[in-house]
Amino acid sequence: SKISVNELNRCYSSLSFFDQKGMRFHLPAFMIADIKDQYQYGLAFELTHLSEYSENQYSGLSPQERAIVRKFLKYMSEDEEYSFEWPNIQRVLEGYWSK
Repeated sequence: SKISVNELNRCYSSLSFFDQKGMRFHLPAFMIADIKDQYQYGLAFELTHLSEYSENQYSGLSPQERAIVRKFLKYMSEDEEYSFEWPNIQRVLEGYWSK
């Protein structure tokens, strides 16, 4: 709640550079802003186009936090705004985020 939406939008590329602790701390703010339709860039790409590096960033999430990310992705899979990402969302829901 201490990170403004303006800061999230201004620093949107920071998601690519967080370590595990940084991702664990910042990801909820980005998700909330996205749900409120305030985040200008969307999180679908960050959560679906995974590399060894990004998987390492997410590896610090607890099982409960991973479950929240899965719920968030399921929410995205029903939102028309993300229809172009539906195949990628489904792929990671059945793959990486199913663990």
